[in-house]
Amino acid sequence: MDWDGDGLNDLVVGQGSNSSGSVQVFSNNGNGTVSDPFYVYIESGEPIKSSSGSAFIQILDFVPDGRFDLLVGMGSSTSSEYTLVFENDPDTWVPPYNPVFLEPDTLTSVGVKINHGPSCSWIGDLDNDGFPDLVVSDYHKCFFFYQGTGPMGTMDFAEQDTLRTPSGVIVTGDTPHPCLCDWDGDGDLDLLTGNNYYPDTQRSSSGIFLFRNTIYAGVDPQVPQPQVQIEIAVTSPVVSTVEITVEESISGPFLLSIFSIDGRRVYSRECFIEGSGMFHQQLDVTFLPPGLYTVVVEAGKSTASTGFVILP
Repeated sequence: MDWDGDGLNDLVVGQGSNSSGSVQVFSNNGNGTVSDPFYVYIESGEPIKSSSGSAFIQILDFVPDGRFDLLVGMGSSTSSEYTLVFENDPDTWVPPYNPVFLEPDTLTSVGVKINHGPSCSWIGDLDNDGFPDLVVSDYHKCFFFYQGTGPMGTMDFAEQDTLRTPSGVIVTGDTPHPCLCDWDGDGDLDLLTGNNYYPDTQRSSSGIFLFRNTIYAGVDPQVPQPQVQIEIAVTSPVVSTVEITVEESISGPFLLSIFSIDGRRVYSRECFIEGSGMFHQQLDVTFLPPGLYTVVVEAGKSTASTGFVILP
């Protein structure tokens, strides 16, 4: 991302070590090299650092104002740390510059601080309900799901759940790092994750894993709707009463509408196809002036239409 507003993409890193973690930036020099790293600071003049372990970051506009913020998970395998949001200081937002952030806010679940050690986190609308959700992983190799309760910027999330596949809870190698992205381009967010190594008895392998959204518990896959074959017959021309016959390949409800020649819906009614597969109605149309009209039937994602004329 362009951290310093000079039109070049820079490298922003959540840095880890055995003693402390930090957020650092490598500025793009524009010639295939980057600068020495420098710390990211908060308004007190202190760098963003964790007391131990690592700092895992996501850059996003969490408080929607056009300025990017930082979601930072901190900690180690031996201490619990919170998931923090560092909001960009609006008083310093005059690009190009190296931004300064406000004191952090702690994300909560039903009013209780979200506490994992270490806390690798990512925010995105995983369940497609319009509210951003929080996914947090920890040293125990699991992914915890906190459903969003409001628009971006809402600090409090719903109760903790776990992400799972039909075969059980998702478990990858030690300290997995979640990233929510639309990997397969189908319009919803998938889980892309890397990890340090497999369980402690092995400590030899690492990997990158993709879990597609449709396999998550609580997120139902889209089941294709069967195509409904519709046939409509109407009497035409008519004076006061029109006979409408609808035949469908699948029984169930449908919407019957009549539109005038200028596109106005002048009549609408929900109807039902019985087991016989046929619907028949004589409709009084004396409330409509003479002219050309269209009958439209909508059943699921299928539609059919035909026209008729009302004489003076």
